[in-house]
Amino acid sequence: MNLSNEGKQKRDTGSRMHGMRRIARTAGVLLLVTCMLTGCTAVDYSALANSIRTAGEAAEDETEQAQDVIRTGEVELAGEADNGGTAGGIRKAETDLTEIPAFGYSAEDLRELIPHYELRYFLHDLDDEMKENFLALYLAVSEYDDSCILPHSLDEEGMEVMQYLLSFECPELLHYQGSTMELWDMKHGSSTAYQEMHFNYALSREDSQAQYKQCRSEAEAIAATAEKETDGSDLAREKYAYDYLTSRIYYNIQAPNSGNAFGALVSNQAKCDGISLGMKWVCEEMGIPCMILAGQENGDPIGHAWNIIGIDGEFYDVDVTLDVQGEGKPVYNLYPAFNVSRTWIRDNFPVKEVYRNHFVIPGSVSMDRSYHACAGEFFKTGESCWQHYSDALDAAMEDGDHTIMLQFESYGDFAGFVSTVSDMHQDWVNSRRTNISSNMLRNEKYRTVSMEITFN
Repeated sequence: MNLSNEGKQKRDTGSRMHGMRRIARTAGVLLLVTCMLTGCTAVDYSALANSIRTAGEAAEDETEQAQDVIRTGEVELAGEADNGGTAGGIRKAETDLTEIPAFGYSAEDLRELIPHYELRYFLHDLDDEMKENFLALYLAVSEYDDSCILPHSLDEEGMEVMQYLLSFECPELLHYQGSTMELWDMKHGSSTAYQEMHFNYALSREDSQAQYKQCRSEAEAIAATAEKETDGSDLAREKYAYDYLTSRIYYNIQAPNSGNAFGALVSNQAKCDGISLGMKWVCEEMGIPCMILAGQENGDPIGHAWNIIGIDGEFYDVDVTLDVQGEGKPVYNLYPAFNVSRTWIRDNFPVKEVYRNHFVIPGSVSMDRSYHACAGEFFKTGESCWQHYSDALDAAMEDGDHTIMLQFESYGDFAGFVSTVSDMHQDWVNSRRTNISSNMLRNEKYRTVSMEITFN
């Protein structure tokens, strides 16, 4: 593809206001994104970004007067965006605009300009107008623009969708840290509409580019090793990535970059959103579809983020955060939410309304591919676990010290096991004429038990 020629073709489709600044950058942006996708190392990203920015600034001088004509009135900021990337404030402006400037791209351009677009489920679920809005925002954030005028007006919830996609669907946007909406009173129109978004950035352009290179290198290395050290199946590579990340990440909500993929992949200190973004980046490098959900437990203002991962055509919820390093965590994984059904996590953290209203959220109705089901350690409601546990103790006696894990579908069965396991131990000891000691670790929310058994 001749990127320069395409840039010239794109240039003819934009309006004077929207096009002069963006089209001056088009060839450079396309080259920059192409190098991100191909891993090209011959490009000086800083020099390229500077040339793009210089060309854009020259065009901005000529478009400034046009913007003054289009937008009139004072702009008032109602609040600040929070760290989660959601709307924290609304700007309000009156405008005499009679027509939104033409956008020089179409929905089809997402495939070329968005990395791993084919794996990004939520982007595919958008209609064409929403795709064009998202692409406009994505390019603006990639170019470090202060704001972006949308090709198509949106209501408040539509703007929130855009903000969540920027935060959670594109882990490579390491510098994006939320945005504020601008409300335009369309004097010629029938109603008020949101037409502009202003961005907040957590990193400088140089720092963001440096972090991007490190994240990509780490994700590629994990993906390559997973291919080499497993049987190559999606399930085996997914588990390798899960085990790799949980063995290295320490949960730290206060750490720098804790909310982006750099915190998870490179500095190895992150919180749930950064951990989920890191897992998403690695999965996409492995060619495995992965998305992020956000939910909020009743009474908890902080909320939580986790992944949905596509394995062999089925989607499962995965919460990597539950097994990362932290105070009180064992040295091994409990796998309380690895490839679980769509209700296992979502019942505890109801998915945010913005997702439910705008997307068909995939998820399995079965626990059959969960870690504990595959290991024969998952017990459905009413199913007795005692014979399995007795057999596990017999095997442990032959092997020496041992860890036995179980997971229960119902909380009642989980609570019943916890309250009576000491009696089970005594019966087993009496029949085997040996002594044991045990240490129980448990995750009550996900009904998972780990018994560390030592034979005396």
